[in-house]
Amino acid sequence: MTTEPQDERLDTDGRVCAWLGSYPAIGLEEIADVAFHDRRDTKFLLSGGQLQKILAAVRPFYRVLEINGTRLQAYRTLYFDSDDLDFYMAHHNGKPGRCKVRSRQYLETGDTFLEVKRRAPRGRTSKVRLRTPEMVTEIAPSEQAFIAMQTIAHTSPLVRQLENRFKRATLVDLCNHERVTIDVQIELLDGHRRIGFPNVFVVEVKEGGEQRASPFIEQLRAMNIHPSSFSKYCVGIALLRPRAKRNRFKPHLRRLASMATGGINVDQLI
Repeated sequence: MTTEPQDERLDTDGRVCAWLGSYPAIGLEEIADVAFHDRRDTKFLLSGGQLQKILAAVRPFYRVLEINGTRLQAYRTLYFDSDDLDFYMAHHNGKPGRCKVRSRQYLETGDTFLEVKRRAPRGRTSKVRLRTPEMVTEIAPSEQAFIAMQTIAHTSPLVRQLENRFKRATLVDLCNHERVTIDVQIELLDGHRRIGFPNVFVVEVKEGGEQRASPFIEQLRAMNIHPSSFSKYCVGIALLRPRAKRNRFKPHLRRLASMATGGINVDQLI
């Protein structure tokens, strides 16, 4: 595993901000109607060239979230799981109703939440969250009770397993009731080990309704780009925990390896 040079990361910021430079801005208070906690998610892995072309094509349909003059907001997330990685294994095995538990900090606003994401029927995702005064690093009894209510009474003690950091740009289409998030500079950390993904842009289209009228997805289809599963938590565990089962994730990991030049050694994935 290698660390991308600092100037490369800064260049990624600059490129994304330049591609979004002509987009009109929208404020946080204006996007409440598209802050879906029950939604349909579709993820894509893109190269910089692909993303630049798509952003140029869909500019008339979207506005970009701007907070305190910033169009790339920083996030920090801590993931929790049992000692046996029950949540991870549920994802690996494709179990219905699988969950993730995380503490997330939105660095631009300072807000922190304990969040439970759950795979809902018909390919939808539901999210519930509890506002916390600071990032949760250990699960307290009251927080365990909140988690148990959302995870079908999962009672195994949960401990911190993985940290991730990234920056995100958010596009909003109020007419089609849609958000598109673009994650860059993704870093996954497990103690003293870390891995980053240079040159990989993770895009997620988040739709509140069932109707598929997304200009972003239409452009992806026109370019013959297909959805690709990418869970930051599952990828992090698969790459940073050598003993973790990861057969289900290997095709995705190999694709990441081919895209993230200099960031991942494909030999790690076999």
